[in-house]
Amino acid sequence: MGFLNWVFSVVSAAALFVSYSSALTLDGFALLELKSGLNDTRNSLENWTDSDESPCSWTGVSCNPQDQRVVSINLRYMQLRGIISPSIQEHTKASAFSGRSLSL
Repeated sequence: MGFLNWVFSVVSAAALFVSYSSALTLDGFALLELKSGLNDTRNSLENWTDSDESPCSWTGVSCNPQDQRVVSINLRYMQLRGIISPSIQEHTKASAFSGRSLSL
């Protein structure tokens, strides 16, 4: 029984590590929160998904090549409508987009 418990523990730890290591960055989660308040009738942001590790390949998103942090977001001409959640300010003040550019 001890060996099976050990195997289960190792498999569980590996699964946790894999799920954690492939999790979306904090910048990505902040962008998904931004997206949730927008009406995207043209599906311009359809590639913004939580299954990615980074938002750097998402439409309108530019990242710093060294650290893969979001440095600008350009959503012009996408005919997006909606309200930007007040909680997005928590992310911008915290660090996710502080000093970075957002074009709507």
